[in-house]
Formats: sequence, C-alpha cells, structure tokens
Amino acid sequence: MIPSLLSPLRLTLGRTLPRAPAEARRPHATSSAAMALSGRWYEIARSPATRETDRFAATVDYRCHADGSLTVTRVGRVGSLAGAQDRQQGRATPEGNGRYRLAYGPTLPFLRQEHSLIALDEAAGLAVVGDPGKGCFWLLSREPHPPGAALAFAQNALADQGHDPALERAVQP
Repeated sequence: MIPSLLSPLRLTLGRTLPRAPAEARRPHATSSAAMALSGRWYEIARSPATRETDRFAATVDYRCHADGSLTVTRVGRVGSLAGAQDRQQGRATPEGNGRYRLAYGPTLPFLRQEHSLIALDEAAGLAVVGDPGKGCFWLLSREPHPPGAALAFAQNALADQGHDPALERAVQP
C-alpha cells in the first residue's frame, strides 16, 4: 500500500513532484524563492499603500547568495520618466516560506521590513512581492510590457490570500 501512495511522487533536487500549478504556488523553500526571484524584474503595478506614486520606470534586481539571502537593488525615476534616478540597495535575509526581512542600507534589525514572495508564475514571468502586514504589494514582470492578464494574475493572487487586490499601474518607458 505504501509504495503505491508514493509512486506519483519523485524527488528531484530536493523538490517533491507533482506540484501545484504555477499560478497558485507559493514558494516553500527559501532557496527556491531566492532562485525564483534572482535577476531583473520590472515594476508593473503597486498597491496604493506603497505611496510611491512619484516613481517611474522602476526595476528591481535580485541577486541570490549562497546563504539564501538576496541583494535587492531598486532603481527608478523620481517625478517623471525623465526625472532624477533614485537607487536603493538592500539586503534581504531569509525567514522561510518565501519570506525575507529587508533593510535598505545600514539599519537596526528591528527596522527591517517584511518582503515576501506572495505569488509566482514562472512560465509567464510574473511575481507578486510585498509586505502583507502593511498591505504594500508590487506586481513584477520579467518584461517591461507584459500581457494584459498580468494585472489579473496579481489581483487574483492577492484576493485569494485575503489582501486588498487594488493595484495602480506603474509607468514603464
């Protein structure tokens, strides 16, 4: 009986298969979340709570480290697409289940903000990240101009987890 229960499962590089569909999946291992986020992302939309309405053409670069932490570099324009460049770099330390504590620049540990991978669709190149406790969320895409379904993906992911799905479009050149 036990072998028949285990037969649909395969262990591959520490991951158990089969897995939930990508659009419904939340990362379970810090290292897999870090690897999934690694690279360049374009900010497509954000929740009003972020109070970043004056930021344009924002990108986020995640660099994965061996300890599971991430270097997070945010670059955007202030005021308009031609505005001054604003660059912030921080370090996100893993807490498990796709959750990190993020600090930009030198800061005291209790001033770190939560930075979680809320939803991920690797095939479509979409991710929703943010701080659920503060209601601050960002829809990120691997492409600066993703298909129209990207916004619906983020709104559904937020609503499914009990968060306000309201997002405002960010401006990319």
